[in-house]
Amino acid sequence: MNIVHSFQELVVRGDHQGMIELLKNYEQSRPLSVHEQGWVYWNVSDGYALLREPELLYANHRAFF
Repeated sequence: MNIVHSFQELVVRGDHQGMIELLKNYEQSRPLSVHEQGWVYWNVSDGYALLREPELLYANHRAFF
């Protein structure tokens, strides 16, 4: 199963925490292209926003920057 498919399944289920964990594990699994890094950070930020976790959201934005 590829990362995009796994990501989409978690999003459809509304499993924001699972989606964040999946993407963070993906980020650590190998060097990512700039496009992949942007996709990971963008979606992790979305996950934190949906979970109403402003401190984690802010930390992710800082790491993204």
